[in-house]
Amino acid sequence: VELLYSTNGFSSYTSVGTQALPNNTTATSFNFDLTGFTALQNSTSAAEFRAYFYGAGGYSLIGLGGNTDQTPA
Repeated sequence: VELLYSTNGFSSYTSVGTQALPNNTTATSFNFDLTGFTALQNSTSAAEFRAYFYGAGGYSLIGLGGNTDQTPA
């Protein structure tokens, strides 16, 4: 998964980082440290975040949210 942020509606963006998807069917939490991104510190304007999932394969279930037993939230 790659996490991106933008403070201008994604006219431009910055990558927060990437983390590998696990090769199993268990739920996973991804943690990204935002402290090194000065545009996000003490900001009074909106920031938009987007998460992109790459390389999951043709028969994979990928998404945000849900329950740990893979049922819909």
